[in-house]
Amino acid sequence: MVRAGDRVVADTSNPVVLRGSGFAPRWYVPRADVVGEALIRVDLKTFCPYKGIASYHDIDGACHAAWSYRAPFGETAGMRLAVEPGENVAPPGTDRNLSIGEAGALQMTTAAR
Repeated sequence: MVRAGDRVVADTSNPVVLRGSGFAPRWYVPRADVVGEALIRVDLKTFCPYKGIASYHDIDGACHAAWSYRAPFGETAGMRLAVEPGENVAPPGTDRNLSIGEAGALQMTTAAR
């Protein structure tokens, strides 16, 4: 159960945990398990080269407390990545600082493959 103070924001028995290189685990809740009126959508959007464009929401005055990938990249859904023999894992490179328009074009191109 996810709460903002005394308010229930989501209640799920099917969370998904994503672990990224160098990041703390992120827990995602299925959209159907989120109390829709608890979220206030804001204009902020960011781009993840692995998941796509994220939209942000405020919850009870907490800015950008939740985010959602409305159209995540399909090829990464459920994909488990492992280092192959002879490969090395390097920290992420510099942010390419793509605009949302550029990221959306990249997302559409990738989805068309």
